[in-house]
Amino acid sequence: MSDSERMKLYERVLETIRQTQRELYIRKAKLGEPVVIGDDQGRPIVVPAEVALARMDARAKKDNFARNGSY
Repeated sequence: MSDSERMKLYERVLETIRQTQRELYIRKAKLGEPVVIGDDQGRPIVVPAEVALARMDARAKKDNFARNGSY
């Protein structure tokens, strides 16, 4: 497997994990359930799924801007 093939595989796996995590947060938000995430120091914290989903969306928007220079 070449390096470019490995990178494509890695990107595909990472995107699948992100999508699955997003679907989980959406489902838990609809049910009013909390999720456990890591804070800035990596310690586990319990937050409402709505908060975790908002953080995920904000980070994705920030990461997209960093990659493409626009939202």
